[in-house]
Amino acid sequence: MSAKPDALILKRKNVVLDQIKINRAKRIFDIDTKTEAVDLPLQQALDLSEFWRDLDRGFTRLIRQGWLQRSASRAKTLALTDVPPRFRRVPPNQSGFV
Repeated sequence: MSAKPDALILKRKNVVLDQIKINRAKRIFDIDTKTEAVDLPLQQALDLSEFWRDLDRGFTRLIRQGWLQRSASRAKTLALTDVPPRFRRVPPNQSGFV
């Protein structure tokens, strides 16, 4: 029997963690238990990872559609054009700014 990807599956784990970090997480997130101090930041890291993946997909789509272009000087840097994208598409030969 296979579980759904989003199904809650709890497993007991024996790990060694820095107590100072656990105390700090409890204080930052205003939580009471050690389990929450580990689970909440872990969930937020997963959510942030998903956000960045979605953002990357969105930028890739905008580049393909011509709304954004990659900077010629740095391959991983995206350059917005001087004209707001909602008004006009970026001509392929126009250089953007970083």
